[in-house]
Amino acid sequence: MMLTEYFQPYNQKLEEYLGQKFNWDNTATKKLENQEKKSLNATSIIQQRTHKNQDKLSVTKTQPGQVFPSQKKNQKASREIEFKYLVVATARSGTKFMAHAFKSVGIKCGHETFFGAPSRKQRHLTKQVVKQRMLNHSNLEADSSWLAVPFLNTECVPKDVSIIHLTRHPKKVIESLIAIGFFRRNHCFYTNYALLNTPEIKSSDSELTKCCKWYLYWHQKIEQSGRKLIHYRVEDSLEILFDRLNLDYHKYEIFNDIKTNTRNPENRREINFMEEIEEPDLLKQIIEMAERYGYSIKEEIETPKSNNQVQQENIIKLDQAEKKLQDFACKLAKIKDELYPSSPDFSKNK
Repeated sequence: MMLTEYFQPYNQKLEEYLGQKFNWDNTATKKLENQEKKSLNATSIIQQRTHKNQDKLSVTKTQPGQVFPSQKKNQKASREIEFKYLVVATARSGTKFMAHAFKSVGIKCGHETFFGAPSRKQRHLTKQVVKQRMLNHSNLEADSSWLAVPFLNTECVPKDVSIIHLTRHPKKVIESLIAIGFFRRNHCFYTNYALLNTPEIKSSDSELTKCCKWYLYWHQKIEQSGRKLIHYRVEDSLEILFDRLNLDYHKYEIFNDIKTNTRNPENRREINFMEEIEEPDLLKQIIEMAERYGYSIKEEIETPKSNNQVQQENIIKLDQAEKKLQDFACKLAKIKDELYPSSPDFSKNK
């Protein structure tokens, strides 16, 4: 119903009362009518769109298996990750060396790439951070990092990943930790990360005790993870490990610079475990773990005796070399006499 039709009876009464006639069909009335038409059209358009959206929602609900493009992209990225090998250990055990070794035989391996220090924005090393890094570095086949130990029983380390449990002689590791001041660094992510995940270490412990406890309990975490482990000592030949992993390494030149990450050798001092470790039970556990990994702390401590033995062996070797030189000199003299015999002395015949 138009406005002019609605107001027509009232307009007639007004004209009769005033005795004048007016042109009620003016431009203002037309504008109002046009606005009414526009509002009606807009309302109908909104209703049509609402019905269409409801239809789309109903289709989504009836098809729960439907995958949207963004989900397809994430699924594709996750499928492309070729995570096959993970090297875990304590710090100062050769994880960087192992990363170079894997790369030298054609395995794309990172050093603390998946499991590494977080950025300032990330602040903490979480499962979300690790997963995002795996997507960002999906071409990597391996990672070598002591920071991965707390993640061994999470979805960040799939069941089909081969885990290499890397060990180094405890005496060498602990001496290196003290040399770099691992537990003397305040506000350091690596130190705080180790302390956070090793509650057995007390703030009142000495530096040597902290290093010994960390070596002991960090390796226990690896052993007690329930994962299938491939034990490898960094002092052994790399061919032993690569054979166990069934890697075709014969066509490559294997990286063998064991001192690739040596730091502060001038600050390193010899540690006598038997005399310097204050807790007898801690010393006992360290010795047992070392023997289980194929090391002997007692032999390392008996260095004076072994040095004397080496000196005696060197003296014997020197004596043998001198005898060989004397024999060689005699042989040379005989050969000289045969080649250059002395001329006859005719003075005697005169």
